[in-house]
Amino acid sequence: MPMAAAVSLAQGGGVAVPPLPPEIGAVMIFNEIVLPLIGIAFGGVVVWWIYRTVNKLLDKRHGGPEIEALHEEIERLKSDGVTVEQFAVRLGEVEERLDFAERLLTQHKQERLGRGQ
Repeated sequence: MPMAAAVSLAQGGGVAVPPLPPEIGAVMIFNEIVLPLIGIAFGGVVVWWIYRTVNKLLDKRHGGPEIEALHEEIERLKSDGVTVEQFAVRLGEVEERLDFAERLLTQHKQERLGRGQ
């Protein structure tokens, strides 16, 4: 109903009703900006809480402490991997020394055969 019609109806009864002012200022900012932000934040907290609860339940269901022990074992094996690499380098050095020793022995054997011994 238009405002003019509302004023004329109210005047017919002897009471004049002024039109209501539009919402402006702090009330409008609160209703259109602050309340939606509060709702988004509250929704985010609820979603985070549900995620955390479901994650804890799944950890319990699928072996929570055992998974932590497996992660520790993986870290230990990764640190042992450096040791394995060091052993691989050392093995390469030993192979080179063995090849050198075999060449020396072969050379010595050929010298002895060359002399007729």
